[in-house]
Amino acid sequence: MSKPTGKPNGRPPIYTPELAESILLRMCEGESLRAITREPTMPNFSTVYKWILDDENGFTNQYARAREIQAANYAEQVLAESENALGVASGAPGTGEAGARVMAKKLHIDSLKWIAGKLDSPKWGHKTATEISGPDGGAIQTEAKTIDITPELQTELDKILLVNQGMQKPEGIE
Repeated sequence: MSKPTGKPNGRPPIYTPELAESILLRMCEGESLRAITREPTMPNFSTVYKWILDDENGFTNQYARAREIQAANYAEQVLAESENALGVASGAPGTGEAGARVMAKKLHIDSLKWIAGKLDSPKWGHKTATEISGPDGGAIQTEAKTIDITPELQTELDKILLVNQGMQKPEGIE
């Protein structure tokens, strides 16, 4: 059994404003947090998430802002990719090369749009609105009515209630 050396395993979970700024700037430029934290000079992915959860030196708000900028960056990339797609659609006739290139660009654009929608859904995500209103956009009218229940109707309602509660079999069923 080896003796402990006093050195921690893995990368140290240090927080410095300079390191945080470096990570956030790279994210703003479109690099994923996973890609950044794979580098040996960077903290582990879980360490950065701990900074977010613990709001290390206000990192949570800075991270959220970086994600918004990253989403805007992806939206700009979508525009650039779509503009570039016409130039990509070339290749020898009948080889399928042009179609494959266009499909690859479409996949890339769709991926960027999806990521932008997830990172900043209020701005880039799908929007669904539901509005409920009365006639001509007015208020919904409600009305309460009282009905008289005859003894015969009350008996029938009681039977239905007992059947629904599983306390009695319906008539005609063995």
